[in-house]
Amino acid sequence: MSATGAAGLTVPALGGTAHARHNGGMEAHEDAPDAPAVARLRALLGREAVARAAGACRIGIVDRWAEGRHRPRGEDARRLGHLAAAVDALGGGGATGDAVRQVLGRPAADLGGRAPLDAIAAGDGPAVAAWAARLDGPAAPVVTVRLPGGAARLRWRDGRIEVEPPASADHPLVAAVAAQMRATAGRVRPRPSC
Repeated sequence: MSATGAAGLTVPALGGTAHARHNGGMEAHEDAPDAPAVARLRALLGREAVARAAGACRIGIVDRWAEGRHRPRGEDARRLGHLAAAVDALGGGGATGDAVRQVLGRPAADLGGRAPLDAIAAGDGPAVAAWAARLDGPAAPVVTVRLPGGAARLRWRDGRIEVEPPASADHPLVAAVAAQMRATAGRVRPRPSC
């Protein structure tokens, strides 16, 4: 069972048991992302990132999946499904391809310091999908403002700006950055062009 998410990617069902059928000695998952979905992932993230998340040894396999010459199988199919779910969750806020690529390639504290692409490759796709769904805003941007004697981190969450440490919120530069984030938060952003 699969569903097409807001980003236009076919997202395999993440719960329950994966359904597989026997195909010439190889296991092919019925819910494996189809060639157009893999092509959109490749266009948005690049071949290297898709191969990294799938745990593929050769980058060229991504092209064969995207062109329909091969179908992802076994763990590759499962990992691509989790990648599609994470991309769909991140793209739901109107994030650009660059923002999604950066967020998926950067270590995340909630994933044990691993980059989401590496967590998916390690088989922790459901954790990455849940992590991505919890993010708020366009790919949950975090802005770091360097101040004399330290730094402030601003994050858009639940319709407001969170500032860490809270005492730095009164600094004029932090206040200006927060005002800019508020001003652009409601702006309609185009969907990722994948």
